[in-house]
Amino acid sequence: MSDSSLGHLVAVKEGSFLVDIHSMDEDALSVVIEKELEEIELEEYENQIAKLAGGIIVIEGEVILQEPMCCSDMDSCRDWLAIVDSEEDTWIQLWIGHPWVFYRRREGKVEFSDYTNDMLEDDEIRVKWSIIEEDLVKELEQLDRELAIFKQKISNALIKKGFAEADNMATLMVGV
Repeated sequence: MSDSSLGHLVAVKEGSFLVDIHSMDEDALSVVIEKELEEIELEEYENQIAKLAGGIIVIEGEVILQEPMCCSDMDSCRDWLAIVDSEEDTWIQLWIGHPWVFYRRREGKVEFSDYTNDMLEDDEIRVKWSIIEEDLVKELEQLDRELAIFKQKISNALIKKGFAEADNMATLMVGV
């Protein structure tokens, strides 16, 4: 990050490129947007703009329980939002990049597996951590609001850069 004018941002852990979106000020967003758009042909931007890398990080105290992995992007937040409507007592893959995890809703909790690169059978999956479903729903509702705010910040930065399709471009970048 330090070689890209983003040295003031603090990674979620040593060696990570992930930062809290709350720490992304206007200048940092501007740098990220410029980098994301540097090879985009604006006439065909809808087919070229990629989702921003990232996703949801679950932290308990000082311990990271789960974080986005390789190839995860902001659109993976949709998969988290779908958890509350998923079938009970069934392990479902949660795309957070690879390796990924599985989750299941069970007895008022949502249980998560460890990371895996394998399509495991249900009896092979072990619970690594869990959260009370009601608490997860509250966190996901907050996440949905925060993503809308983040998308608006990106749209505002794009407007300042003179992009007429700023809102659509921001939606493509964030996925919400």
